[in-house]
Amino acid sequence: MSWSASRAGLPSASARSPRTTPPSSVTAEPVVDAVFRLPPAGRIAGLLLVVFAASLFPAAATAQETDGYDYPSGSTPPEVASRMLEMADVGPSDTVYDLGSGEGDIVILAARQYGATGAGIEIDSALVADSRRAAREAGVADRVRFVHGNFYDVEIRPATVVTTYLLPGTMNDLQPYLFRELRAGTRIVSHDFDMDRWPADSSTGWWGGVGGRTTLFLWIVPARVGGTWEIRIAGGDALRMEVDQNFQRIRAAVDGDGTIDVAEAGLAGDSVRFRLEGRRFGPDGTTLRGTATLSRMSGRTDGGESWRGRRVAFSDSSLVGWTSR
Repeated sequence: MSWSASRAGLPSASARSPRTTPPSSVTAEPVVDAVFRLPPAGRIAGLLLVVFAASLFPAAATAQETDGYDYPSGSTPPEVASRMLEMADVGPSDTVYDLGSGEGDIVILAARQYGATGAGIEIDSALVADSRRAAREAGVADRVRFVHGNFYDVEIRPATVVTTYLLPGTMNDLQPYLFRELRAGTRIVSHDFDMDRWPADSSTGWWGGVGGRTTLFLWIVPARVGGTWEIRIAGGDALRMEVDQNFQRIRAAVDGDGTIDVAEAGLAGDSVRFRLEGRRFGPDGTTLRGTATLSRMSGRTDGGESWRGRRVAFSDSSLVGWTSR
């Protein structure tokens, strides 16, 4: 996956959000020519400083900035691409979408080495042609496709894994789109850059990759469960439960007389868990485990009883600002 300012898969300038960083504050690439305007005694020190800075901050040294968005230039090395797919636990049942697929390396690797199907979305038509040719040469043209276009205009919902290599501003712009469009349980892996408001489920880093330290971030898209639910355990009386959600973190409370407490609440993809305590559930309480959709929950308690939930009201309001509480 490689990037250049001329081909990043983002909306047209008229559709993008306004620039948030004044042009004067954008960090430019080091100007090596300026080093050679130094006196001879300062040239070696100047060159060493440029090399040292680039090794410590590879993204800053290679960043390009266009129309308010920043993109890395360069490619994701094969070792990094392999680790990204391994981190997402890619297998034959997966469909990998690479946003800004460049020469198609990640999608082709996913098909050839891991048996997955995939799609690369790329705005540069020449790179799309190169990717299609590379897929034919690798013998995986029947398992992958490459789309010429803007990834905001391409249906990404079929993906079970999404890979990206985008700088922080663009990652944060992309965050609500990914959260809205992808199905619960879809894995997202980013090379080097995370999303401020959506904390990663896990990350890993090592020295190597693109000129310095490489970090990978993994998110598992959670079901959208924020709101009011009517819960029935083994067909009994309904409990009214309020669920507050901040991406993959949830907390819950049962409305009523205060005799039931939700001691724990957890969410991983479309899997939910609620630990209920109170006299109704005995000294050990009970845990509800199950799966969730936009309108329903269902599963079993740790005692083997079935339970069901029906959404009464939907809320995404808690997705904004909970991290500051």
